[in-house]
Amino acid sequence: DWAYIIAFTSLNLLLSLVCNALFVTLVFALSELEWTVFPSVLLWNSIIYVSMDSLYLMVAAAAKDSSSAQILLAPFLT
Repeated sequence: DWAYIIAFTSLNLLLSLVCNALFVTLVFALSELEWTVFPSVLLWNSIIYVSMDSLYLMVAAAAKDSSSAQILLAPFLT
C-alpha cells in the first residue's frame, strides 16, 4: 500500500507542478509583464497551488459527499 501511495503522490505532484509552471509561463507571456518578476510569481503560485491542492484532497477524503466537502471548504476560501 505504501509503495502505491508514495509513487502516486510523487508522480501526481511532479505532473501538477509541471502543468502549473506551463500555465504560469503562458499567462505571463500573454500578459506582457516584465520577466524580472517571473521567478517570484512562479514560486508563490507554485506554493499556493500545492497547499490548496493538499487542502482539497484532505477535505475530499474526509467528506461524505460533494456538498459536505463544499461546506467544509467554505471557511478556507474566504
